[in-house]
Amino acid sequence: MHFKQWAVMFFASAVSVMYVVNVSAQDVSMAAPEVNAQASSMIELKQPAEMDSVVTSGTRLQDASPADQDSELMQRITRLEEKLAVLEAGVDGRVKNGQANSKMSLHGRIHFDHWAFPKNDPGIDLIEGQNPQDRLAFRRVRIGVKGDISDKTYYRITIEYANPGQVQYRDVFLGMNDVPFFQKLQIGNQKRPYSLDQLNSSNTNVFIERPFIADATQQDTRRLGIQSWNISANQAWSWQYGVFNRENTQNDGRYISDHYQLEGAARLANTVYYDENAGGRNYAHWAISGSYGQTDKDGDSAANTARLRARPEARSSSRWLETGAVAGAQSVSLLGIEGVYNRGRFQLAGESMQVWMKRDPQATTFFWGAYGYAAYFLTGEHIPWSRKTSTLGKMKPNHNASSGFGWGALQVGVRYSYADFNNKDIFGGEGKSLGFGMNWWWNPNTRLQFNYIHGQIDNRSVGLARPTSGTYDILGTRLMVFF
Repeated sequence: MHFKQWAVMFFASAVSVMYVVNVSAQDVSMAAPEVNAQASSMIELKQPAEMDSVVTSGTRLQDASPADQDSELMQRITRLEEKLAVLEAGVDGRVKNGQANSKMSLHGRIHFDHWAFPKNDPGIDLIEGQNPQDRLAFRRVRIGVKGDISDKTYYRITIEYANPGQVQYRDVFLGMNDVPFFQKLQIGNQKRPYSLDQLNSSNTNVFIERPFIADATQQDTRRLGIQSWNISANQAWSWQYGVFNRENTQNDGRYISDHYQLEGAARLANTVYYDENAGGRNYAHWAISGSYGQTDKDGDSAANTARLRARPEARSSSRWLETGAVAGAQSVSLLGIEGVYNRGRFQLAGESMQVWMKRDPQATTFFWGAYGYAAYFLTGEHIPWSRKTSTLGKMKPNHNASSGFGWGALQVGVRYSYADFNNKDIFGGEGKSLGFGMNWWWNPNTRLQFNYIHGQIDNRSVGLARPTSGTYDILGTRLMVFF
């Protein structure tokens, strides 16, 4: 077929499609009569006979002279362009993107665990409420979106699906960059600025579960609040501070009370040494953090946030360290000190946290805890450091396990953890734990973890009939994938 004849047939078919679209628009005119009436009047495609004449134009052109074919072709192309322009004008302004400069990316993680309790004393059965049971469970199943609404405004939304019967939110906040004096400002549900192990992502921590004191002082980590993030020009210093509501709202999405249980929290961090010539393989960091918060003043123990509790650095059914809601508590103060030293494949890290609960009429009650760990990459990698957030960064194996050049990255570690929740009339228990871990990174987004924990709980009486103690052994495995 001659090219000109083919072109006429193509444009005639295009007009036919536009005609069908117009007829379909008329079918939904009851939903938007004014829009369809305007589109129909502008497009003026009301006569099927006109469509028939266009469709058969290719046949008539076959009998015309070449000059007449060129003229007829140009006329019909002109009419098609005019009608297309009218159609576009009718649609323009009725369908638009929410924000022309918006950006969005998907993120998520899946952590699947196996926990076994091969040996424990009878006292641990009393603390757990039964003989600790082995378990297979999804620890985290999260999916979310994040992005920029404009050059200076961003957002993050993360939803937790690990418990199918109770969907919860995690990060849900709106942020603004380049805010005068505050630099970066975030409003919503977010991590509070204390405890290095809690600020680190669960995707990057060396051990499967967090240590006693980090678990106890940051139950579920995130709270509703407003927070400022700042960093010096040379990235050596960073500081965060904010005001938060102490109540955990991730289950119901709201806080209802005349007493806001407000908490002011801050963290000052210093990357005192960072070897850029070695690609960040060598660095040293220290930080100090603190908070002061009011508790519920109605005497409602269920709403009282003056409470410390922790699992045995594994997934158990109950908390093995537990102060309960401390009676008479009016305020809670916290002070934390942390440090990290990394030399190539070797890392040392630890922190200590102290908690004071001011009570009436009782005297102030004091609890504390600390942990330290050493980790070493057998395959030569190192744990990166983020100077912007003063937290551990994302590790990348030298060779992925599926690349054919190696087994991925292998890391071993040992951690000692301690917490003392016994003071005055509160006997929440004293915990000691020695843990050994191995991490096998298949690629930057997939890791298999193994932990062995030997621990001891002493003098726990809160919620029990008598002071109870016992030792235990725990084996843990986690397979994680994140993006």
